[in-house]
Amino acid sequence: GPAADAGEDATALPTPGATGSDHVAAPGANSSNVPVPLTQTPTSTPLELVWIRPGTFIMGSSPYEKPQGRYEGPETSVTISYGFWLGKYEVTLWQYRNTAGRLPRNWVRIDALLADQSDDLPVMLVEWQEATNFCRLLTQRESEAGTLPQGYAYRLPTEAEWEYACRAGTST
Repeated sequence: GPAADAGEDATALPTPGATGSDHVAAPGANSSNVPVPLTQTPTSTPLELVWIRPGTFIMGSSPYEKPQGRYEGPETSVTISYGFWLGKYEVTLWQYRNTAGRLPRNWVRIDALLADQSDDLPVMLVEWQEATNFCRLLTQRESEAGTLPQGYAYRLPTEAEWEYACRAGTST
């Protein structure tokens, strides 16, 4: 069939199945597909971002790949129409708490059970609403600080964007 188009702008809703440890800075709907350089590292919550070029890839796993989950196929050609910035690393506990003002609700429940509570650990157990709120707060903070280009917003990557970035040009 025809290739699916997974490109979207900053105002589009993220894929509900996306996890909360990822973040994307995406250009606004009227911008060209030329990456706007982030000239400054955000000062209040430093995140290292990498540019993901637009392109086409085969999404999903091969039926010969075992084990294959029920929803991992069929393989489909998908085009990412617009490049995007993606966090190079997972959001840390410190970054999440510094931006959201608290840890995720589910993290607080297990916090007392953990021996190592390093602020450099990736934040986990983030619900979708908490993750989208983190992106909104980060966008607001970095926009006010002047460290996020005008028209850009942090958001969760779509499922297609995440898989495309993770494959990094490979078929595995």
